[in-house]
Amino acid sequence: MKAVVAVLVSVAVLVGIFFVADAITRGVIEGTVADQIEQNLPENVEGTVDASIGGFSVLAQLVTGSLDDVTLRSDDLTANGVPLAVDIHGAGVPIDFASRPVDRVEGTVTIAADAAADLIPLPAGAGGLVLGDGTVSYAGSIAIFGLSLDYSVTAEAVADGDQVLVTPTNVEIGSGGNSVDLSGVVQQISQQPIPVCVASYLPEGLEVSDITVTPTDARVTFESTTLVLDAESLQNTGSCG
Repeated sequence: MKAVVAVLVSVAVLVGIFFVADAITRGVIEGTVADQIEQNLPENVEGTVDASIGGFSVLAQLVTGSLDDVTLRSDDLTANGVPLAVDIHGAGVPIDFASRPVDRVEGTVTIAADAAADLIPLPAGAGGLVLGDGTVSYAGSIAIFGLSLDYSVTAEAVADGDQVLVTPTNVEIGSGGNSVDLSGVVQQISQQPIPVCVASYLPEGLEVSDITVTPTDARVTFESTTLVLDAESLQNTGSCG
């Protein structure tokens, strides 16, 4: 019996040592990943990044050469002076960042309403953009037949690969408080979506898969199966068209 107890105690000690070593390793790797990502951010991006590693054992993951799940978060990034909150999840992240792409990357970029409004190039004569529940709206004036007509536009933001298209869904035109039937003008305005190049704020290769608009912010969802987390890949932002 004493021998059995001794073996059990030894096993318990070894298991405890393993979990302590694993926890220490996890913390070290998380700090290393966060530091490397911060050092490799594009020149136009500044801020701090927190990293967390999922999965049962980091030591076991290290043996395989990749991490099962890595989460990167930041609430204080700025890109070209625009404040952003970023949440990124990577599955199958190689220990050697430069060796191959991450198996799959999914993430969101959250932009406050006032900052998001500044990113969208409105037509000449249009006023400020207002975010709503699933919609955006703006108003302005247009000269037609010698008259200056006021108009208001309600639009939806739709993900389109490397960009977001702000597409009008409803246009109202009036003059002097009276409604005017100018279907041709309405059609012209409705057929002019406004492209917003989101790719210029993200590493090259990330594609926009969805966008959610609320009165307080816009959340852009992106994904990739080709992203490499080395300096060259992260410092090269995308472009549109």
